[in-house]
Amino acid sequence: MKKKQKATEVADAGALEAPSVLKLESLCTLRESIALKASLLEQLELGRDVALDGSVVDRIDAAGLQLLVAFVRQVQFGGHQVSWLGESPELRRIAAQLDLVDHIGLPAEAVLS
Repeated sequence: MKKKQKATEVADAGALEAPSVLKLESLCTLRESIALKASLLEQLELGRDVALDGSVVDRIDAAGLQLLVAFVRQVQFGGHQVSWLGESPELRRIAAQLDLVDHIGLPAEAVLS
């Protein structure tokens, strides 16, 4: 009976695991897309919830947002969640302009940084 209890405790501990945090760089453009993709893939390999911090993003373009859309989909496909710790006005503005706010999981209201 104790073995069952330990297995449950391990499962519960995994469910309570804190999300992995990824702080986005100030530039998330086509030029930086290889580095951004590598960072996102590292997070995917962890197989857990992810908290993104976009509070210092000064510049983001369609390529950067496209990577974030694909990343959020993959995290969700793996049964995990993406949350935002912060977002810059530029990140929100460009995501809204391209109608991608929901696709990258930004909250309805801006997260103040």
